[in-house]
Amino acid sequence: MATGIISLMFLRSEELWVFALCCVLYGCSDGIRMSIQTPILVDLFGVQNLPMVQAIYNLFTGIGLLCGPVVAGFLLDYTGDMRAVFILCGVTCMVGTALQGGAFYIDYRQEHTREEPRQLTRTEIGKTFWMKHDFNQCITR
Repeated sequence: MATGIISLMFLRSEELWVFALCCVLYGCSDGIRMSIQTPILVDLFGVQNLPMVQAIYNLFTGIGLLCGPVVAGFLLDYTGDMRAVFILCGVTCMVGTALQGGAFYIDYRQEHTREEPRQLTRTEIGKTFWMKHDFNQCITR
């Protein structure tokens, strides 16, 4: 989320020191994201699935890194304004944050939702009683 907000802050960087501050903040937020990416994947998917999940994560990151500059260049050529590129970058980061937050919410709900044992009906209780006790053996003796 911070990366998206900082990307939108670039729109207001009309002076050099503001632009430099935005660059430092963007680098710090992106570095933090990179350093916690593996622990988050382990928390969501487990250590045993980490190689597969990390590969898929890196695949989609690579697709974004490959397509992002092309889309940004097209958008710059089409609009002639750099603001649209920063808005696209910020909105894309915020959508990614929302999707990741949704994954955390689903994981949280799955871990903290406890199913109560199902109540047996009288018929089911009777069936399980008769299945457990073989009364035919008592009669034949």
